Amino acid sequence: MTLRGIEDQKVIAEMGGVTEGAASQWLNGGTKTLKASTLARLSKRLRVNQEWLRTGVPPIESDAASSSEFDDFSMLPRLAVKAAGSAGRGTLVFVEEERGGRLAFRRDFLRGEGVKESEAAIIYVTGDSMQPTIPDGAVVLVDKSMRELRDNKIYAILVNGELKIKRLRRGIGGGIVIVSDNPDKTNHPDITVPPDKENFLQICGRVFWMGTRL
Repeated sequence: MTLRGIEDQKVIAEMGGVTEGAASQWLNGGTKTLKASTLARLSKRLRVNQEWLRTGVPPIESDAASSSEFDDFSMLPRLAVKAAGSAGRGTLVFVEEERGGRLAFRRDFLRGEGVKESEAAIIYVTGDSMQPTIPDGAVVLVDKSMRELRDNKIYAILVNGELKIKRLRRGIGGGIVIVSDNPDKTNHPDITVPPDKENFLQICGRVFWMGTRL
């Protein structure tokens, strides 16, 4: 079963508050029944009828109300990076992960943030270098159109081909300082990129929202 274009069992598990194993059983047809609390959570998050979730049979719409509700949401892709052979040696570009899943965000929220849907994407954060601002396992929204450095903002960047979420600051006398918010500077030191090496740092977009599980 595919829900609103979502096939990733991890995403379904998070939405329903169940384990990935339980989500997999349900998506593959191994489980035919769901707890009322799980049905309620999924129905609310996915904006679909509980009967559809329970039986797999979509409701017959008598008007455009249901579709218009779904039209209020944009399914944003999860992104990774890969080498782009046609774009020149050493060039890396964003690509949508085949099994990364998508998350729904309200279109009016994106408009309120001044972000175009086509420029918005999600990235799952791993590691504790940005704690306490962004914890391990958090989801961040990135505006890919915002690639010019604004001092002390958080960005998705590529450093030596590795995608990172970091705070960027202008260095005294020039250059860029890559800042980890974690106060443990022994394990998470800040890195200064001199002006003549800035081309080795690629800004992929600015982080404008963060969400995490409690």
